[in-house]
Amino acid sequence: MAAAPGAGVRYHSALGGSTLGHCRLGGRTRQQARASNHRARSRTHINQVSKDVALKKITVPPLVAPQVAGNLSDLPVRNGSTRPHDVAFSRSSSGTWVDVTNAEFLADVQALAKGLMAAGIGVGERVAIMSKTRYEWTLVDFAVWTAGAVPVPIYETSSAEQVGWIVGDAGCAAVILETPTHARILNAVRADQPELRHVWQIDAGGLDELKVAGLEITDEALEIRRGQVSRTDVATIIYTS
Repeated sequence: MAAAPGAGVRYHSALGGSTLGHCRLGGRTRQQARASNHRARSRTHINQVSKDVALKKITVPPLVAPQVAGNLSDLPVRNGSTRPHDVAFSRSSSGTWVDVTNAEFLADVQALAKGLMAAGIGVGERVAIMSKTRYEWTLVDFAVWTAGAVPVPIYETSSAEQVGWIVGDAGCAAVILETPTHARILNAVRADQPELRHVWQIDAGGLDELKVAGLEITDEALEIRRGQVSRTDVATIIYTS
């Protein structure tokens, strides 16, 4: 016989007597009902505590004063002047690893930044970097910052469509890429990039060409350019998947 909704269903055991098997109260088991009542009491208690306790706002001074001046290009300048002989990087050269000190890295950054200035890269202009992780990637990144421009990293495995979209959307004035394969990928979409003026390839000596071109730029001119960028300016434009 079917039980009415909400009624207890009693089963008779083979040993005689009866046991209450699956008792429902308004469509819920006893266990569910007890759990529901417990949660309701807990919510009532929490609400009461929230009403009784007054929240206090506490402010403490920072342990380190925040920097409000300068920009990212200060990092190699600081390291090159305070710890010039400390090793900053190790780079692969002719099958071996060669140490690069802070002073050497700073000199590389400044020489490359001067080359970007000589090529006409202005403050706030975008310079794309398409390369795998290597010493030159970091060098270019800091050189672009030092020249007052904005780096736009591109994955070295990006397709022509992706490269074209990023370069065009960011409005890149220049691209520094790594390999002949990267150059071919960019060439496939370069006709659609009216703002792109320069392309330099790392493996083809493009960075050395920039350093030579930058010999005409004085240290004073570089410092003036470097100082035109503040912490409120865009540092890097990153496109993610």
